Amino acid sequence: MADRHIIIADQSKVRPCETVAKSLYSDSQQDGVFDERCITLARLYRIATDYPTNGIPVVIDNEVSKAFIKAKPDWHRPEVPNSRHVDYYKSGRALGHLFRSIDIHEVLDGILIASPGEANPLEDVISRILSPLVQSVLDTIPGAIQIRNIRTEDLHARYASEMQFICVTHSVSTSSNTQLSEEEVVLGTILAKCSQPCWREDCSHRMRIHAETLVNYLRAQIIGILSPPTVEQLSDGLRHAWAMWSWGQYHREEPFIQSFSLVALGLILELLELFGALPDF
Repeated sequence: MADRHIIIADQSKVRPCETVAKSLYSDSQQDGVFDERCITLARLYRIATDYPTNGIPVVIDNEVSKAFIKAKPDWHRPEVPNSRHVDYYKSGRALGHLFRSIDIHEVLDGILIASPGEANPLEDVISRILSPLVQSVLDTIPGAIQIRNIRTEDLHARYASEMQFICVTHSVSTSSNTQLSEEEVVLGTILAKCSQPCWREDCSHRMRIHAETLVNYLRAQIIGILSPPTVEQLSDGLRHAWAMWSWGQYHREEPFIQSFSLVALGLILELLELFGALPDF
């Protein structure tokens, strides 16, 4: 972006930005989308959309002012905890009435593998199904693996620290007490609303790359980085992956333990498949 020109070459990013900007501008105006400044904004976005074909850049020349009011309509408030309600006003437009008529149920915190009151550690459905399969490969009793595992504890400490950094760094909110949830990182998406869809898309992309790098690091610590790995490495990897899963079952209160256990579960299934131990369904 130059001082007096905006050059946008991706129409897929221009049009969503135009829609959001026009909606925000028109919501607070009596004439709505027919306000003169909204019409000017639409004309500039049209020029930006046509830039790849005709090469004509957008000349600002102070035609578009900043937001008419600092507060934004309530339908644009992020659907995340700790959003500042004083920064949003009650919209009287149809979009505002539609937004307030939606009843969103409260989402429970965390990804529960099993509630403590439902199943004891390693007695849940997943553990009971996988335990004999792991035993058949390792020729040992998986339940005999020690609950206290220094190697797993160190890996989880490193994993939790990196996950905390990911949740704070890649949030689209500028609030210091708002961060991404573990679920958002696992699913690779950001639920919070953002006035700049391109910025939100970039944050999501960087978050996914960061999370993928972390998972690859964790996998490398379990099965090594040799390609292809030896049978001994695969056996040790399965033993360690099961130890991680078991440790997670006994430490459900630890931060980011659910996604940590999911990584271990994925490795267990992958290694069992390599050993041909998974049944055919």
